[in-house]
Amino acid sequence: MRCIRVVLAAVSLAGLCLSPLSSAQGTPLAQARALIDRGQPQAALTILAPLEATRAGDVPFDYVLALATLDAGDSTTATLIFDRILLQAPDFHGARIDLGRAYLAQGRLADAQRELERARAAGPPEQAAAAIDAYLARIERQRRRSRFSRYLSATTRAGYDSNVNSATDVNEFLGFNLNPRSREQDSDFFEVAFAAGGAYAVRPQLTMSGRLNARMRRNARASFADSDVIAGSVRLDHRIEGQRRTLELQGLSQFVDGDHNLAGLAFSGDWRFEVRDGLWLGPLLRLRAVRYQDELDVKDINQWTLGAIGSWSFGPDGQGNLESSMSLGRDRPQKDGSRYDREFTLFSIGLNWRFNDTLHGALSGAIEDSEYRAIFFEQAFSSPREDTSWQARGVLDWRFARRWRLNHSLTYRKNDTDIDVFAFDRFEATLGVRYVWY
Repeated sequence: MRCIRVVLAAVSLAGLCLSPLSSAQGTPLAQARALIDRGQPQAALTILAPLEATRAGDVPFDYVLALATLDAGDSTTATLIFDRILLQAPDFHGARIDLGRAYLAQGRLADAQRELERARAAGPPEQAAAAIDAYLARIERQRRRSRFSRYLSATTRAGYDSNVNSATDVNEFLGFNLNPRSREQDSDFFEVAFAAGGAYAVRPQLTMSGRLNARMRRNARASFADSDVIAGSVRLDHRIEGQRRTLELQGLSQFVDGDHNLAGLAFSGDWRFEVRDGLWLGPLLRLRAVRYQDELDVKDINQWTLGAIGSWSFGPDGQGNLESSMSLGRDRPQKDGSRYDREFTLFSIGLNWRFNDTLHGALSGAIEDSEYRAIFFEQAFSSPREDTSWQARGVLDWRFARRWRLNHSLTYRKNDTDIDVFAFDRFEATLGVRYVWY
């Protein structure tokens, strides 16, 4: 773009944009302008600085000063000087073009476009018009890039899991000895995960985003619980004044101990309304299908969930965010004779806090009550199964370098039930390092 600036400068100096520049032929100005053209704006400012107290407000002087200031990297000060010039000489289109260039350096694309289009409408000479068109094309390219964001990340994580298979701690049930895979097993573990995603602003109010991630987890003392997960999602966010609407399609496939375990597909949506500053409330809907493999297909279900969701931003500069949801739903088994027909209610709450630009923390919790329609193990129980599941989680995320993050999490899960074989406690602690490419 430097060649475009040189063209514009040449046009201005030749008097094709405004004749007052012909007065800028004094020795200091000529020396400063020569230094600017040679790419030495700081040297030019050294010459101009002693003259500013007496020459500020003189259009030819201000124009050379503004060019030197802009090329030296101080676009904010240059903008003020160009504004001062145009107040005195509104038809000085060379200065208007450079004002557009200053706005462009600041990322103020709308302001840059406005000034450049005004200069273009004045019917400048061919060279200047071509330079303006080049800047306008650059603005459009930057707009397209600003509408699209993307990232790629790689994470390694190590930790300890007190119950890798979410199993009971009893050794015997209904007179049978449970095999080791059906009993609680603790283990150290190691994970590797990759994620890629992006977002595109279709319109200022409408954003489409997508994400694809894969995770591989290996347990040191329980290889039968090793798992691999591949998941993806596509999401639409629509925001207008006082309203937020979201639609999302998610899919996943999970492998356990090298065998395909399950596949799932979910569609969800919510519609939130701003009831007061920072407080949003609205309904949510979720439809989900889960399909297991082989003898586990008795657990195949179609699920619906209906509820309400709310979020509240608070604290200095919105540093805190509290989000909560309450819903009820139903699992409908796909296989005749399945006992996994249930109704459930779910309540979840999460708090996120941004301590500063590098340190973030989060706390979350959830409780789910499940009532099954079938009796499990009729020989020992006379009423349908009932479960209450709890989960609590804390996360601390520290960005210790531009692309590096350190992540620590603690998670506790518990399932209370009237059937011992389905009861469990589980504690998990992790420490991970993440690298992100933007």
